[in-house]
Amino acid sequence: MTSLNKLKKRARRRERKREHKRWVDRGWEDDHHILAKSRGGTKHPSNIIRMDRSRHEAFHFLFGNRTFLEAARVLVVLNDNHDQNLLSARR
Repeated sequence: MTSLNKLKKRARRRERKREHKRWVDRGWEDDHHILAKSRGGTKHPSNIIRMDRSRHEAFHFLFGNRTFLEAARVLVVLNDNHDQNLLSARR
């Protein structure tokens, strides 16, 4: 990689960080840890996704510090229970 390409790559990375900071500062976006820090998750980019603030807050309100997979399992169980209740009510 040429030195010019390296400089361009660094400049793009800095611009992405600045843009992300602007979103966070305006309150539009939060970093969501896939595995919560309280459960051993890290700040590594592979463990972080960006979510808009209202959805991020709603996720934690509904599911606490569960992972997406754990939250999905909760929803599946609730849906199965709901389906069973509907079947029982029709009999």
